[in-house]
Amino acid sequence: MIEFFLAVFLTVTLHELGHIFSIIIFNYTEGRDLFNFKVEFNFKYFYVVNEKYSNPIKNLIVSLSGSLFPVLLSILLINVMNSNFVNIVFLTSLFNLLFLHPRLPDGQNILNSLEEMRRTP
Repeated sequence: MIEFFLAVFLTVTLHELGHIFSIIIFNYTEGRDLFNFKVEFNFKYFYVVNEKYSNPIKNLIVSLSGSLFPVLLSILLINVMNSNFVNIVFLTSLFNLLFLHPRLPDGQNILNSLEEMRRTP
């Protein structure tokens, strides 16, 4: 049971790191301060806040990277070392894809980015 809770904690952390890595990359390409974002956390939640980019594709990638990073990393780990813990991390990272639902913040950001891309010529 402890493995499950550790896997959930690891998956949530990897989710936020996925956002952070893409934010740092795009901050570098736009000449912004690399660490121009804020991490908010308390007992109930843990999330990253950053300034929107002028290019909606970058905002889309930042939103997608949070859910996709844990999945891709766990697939890589399964191929490198297959253990029960890695399998649990993979399963929890698949549940992480639920954050792409439009009612949740990542999904809503994705919809907003797609709508903005549709409106711009």
